[in-house]
Amino acid sequence: MFLVVINNKWKSPRYINRLTILGCTSSPGRIFQNYTNHCNKIINMKMESETTSFRLPSDAFTFGTDLYSFSLESVEKESLLPLLKDELRCKIQTKRLSQGMEELKVDFQMKPQAPLTAEEIQKQENRKLLNRESAKKCRRKKKTIYQNVQQELKSLIDENRHLKERIRCIEAEKEFFLSNILRHPVISKVLSDFSKSIDNNLTNIKNEILYVQN
Repeated sequence: MFLVVINNKWKSPRYINRLTILGCTSSPGRIFQNYTNHCNKIINMKMESETTSFRLPSDAFTFGTDLYSFSLESVEKESLLPLLKDELRCKIQTKRLSQGMEELKVDFQMKPQAPLTAEEIQKQENRKLLNRESAKKCRRKKKTIYQNVQQELKSLIDENRHLKERIRCIEAEKEFFLSNILRHPVISKVLSDFSKSIDNNLTNIKNEILYVQN
């Protein structure tokens, strides 16, 4: 794999500026074909100036589906952001390799966890102990609140039962006194006279009504 320097400027079949190649078309297949043809043209052209060979990335001449995917994504989103991101990545890789640095590789694998020290283990045990004590305290508090609520509920139920019993007794006393009052001779005579007076008044009113009509 080679990286070519033309007129003191880095050029590569994989890392050329894609905007100059892809800016005039919107078809993903056409984009990929233009890109491939342009790369082949650069590879086969005769260099008129002094050239120097350098190491290229391992995938420099591998035209896989990544460019097609970025092109398709750009067309779908109507944005050059996917291509710009890939262009930036390629420029970073080229700069690293031109400086003799290793190729940048992104590794998403989780690193193995280092064994805990004695101090970290002790802190972990202390934290667990504190968590257990906090859980016990929380359970005791909930139990106390539940017991208080149950006790208050029992007191209210007993008070309600007592009040209902008092109401029943008062109503019974009321009925008893009313029946005794109505059976008393004086009360009976008064009620009888009152009833007769009402009947007489009604009779007089009826007679007056009949007299007026006649």
